[in-house]
Amino acid sequence: MAKRRRGPPGWLTSRNILYAVFEDLAPNDARIDIGKVERMGEGAYRTAWGAWIDLAPDPQELSGAYCVVSPHEGTDSEDHQRIRQEFSALRFLHSKDLSFEVPRPISLAETPHGPALVRAFADGFARKFTKYSKVGTPPWEAVGQIAAELHKLDPFLADPPLHGPRSRREFALEKLAIFDQLNDPELEPFHNWCQEHIPADGPSCLIHGDLHGENIIRDFDGPPTVIDWEFAALGDPAYELSVITKGVHRPFKQPNGLPLLIEAYHTAGGEPIPTQAVHFYDLCTFAFNYGLSLNTTRGHSSEHYLSNLHALLNRATKRPGSRNSPNQPRQDTT
Repeated sequence: MAKRRRGPPGWLTSRNILYAVFEDLAPNDARIDIGKVERMGEGAYRTAWGAWIDLAPDPQELSGAYCVVSPHEGTDSEDHQRIRQEFSALRFLHSKDLSFEVPRPISLAETPHGPALVRAFADGFARKFTKYSKVGTPPWEAVGQIAAELHKLDPFLADPPLHGPRSRREFALEKLAIFDQLNDPELEPFHNWCQEHIPADGPSCLIHGDLHGENIIRDFDGPPTVIDWEFAALGDPAYELSVITKGVHRPFKQPNGLPLLIEAYHTAGGEPIPTQAVHFYDLCTFAFNYGLSLNTTRGHSSEHYLSNLHALLNRATKRPGSRNSPNQPRQDTT
């Protein structure tokens, strides 16, 4: 049975965190006015609270909208590490001259329940990229540009340091281990294919880990802002593209969505990525979800993920232009 996680610290705790952080940043004689603290969003293990802060005097021009991301009571060290990792990634990226923006990191405050991230709120960025938009920049080009620029940075210069595998081979083997952990005969053909198609080695890069359209928002006039860095890690760029396309048959509702993304990524300065490297991570992710489905009645069934695994392996192994193999399920519910 999954561990029950208790609720988040309330608005008063977040207000106290904001006051303590800005008391350290503001001049000694500054007045700190904190507006109404409102819940901005809640996830499985953390909640975001936001408020407008006015400082007077304000020589550093710190007045603005801010967000406190706090872990729930009862969360564990892995959850806390995600918040620390997000702070490290934001601090590293905010110092770079990039074509996209990230929320400005302010502080990492320690609380009885774990670290709380204080960052600027991405205020005013209301228009989102969507997978289905037929106007403006195609979504595969927009996300390919951001991913390529992100992956070219040297993540080992980050301070505090980013955690994770230092090589892509180590990262790939961590993902591949799910097959041995499950030890399920149903997964044997997918395990065998992945063992034969482990992606090429190289230094790890900084990956966002959840670079979907809903996490790339933009103003009408300004550059896009990339939010929600809780899954930032050191890893393989092919995994980033796998997360973007989710292993579906028609990413971005395009019959050649994955090649379009790979081409846009390469055109923007990213290294060439074989489709098989992306499919390697697709299969590992579906196997992971298959394992989760065996222990719960919520969400999709194990048969759903097996069907997707067969459909994906069929696409990964067939030659371009060939039809589906008659001995594999055709249904692709992704």
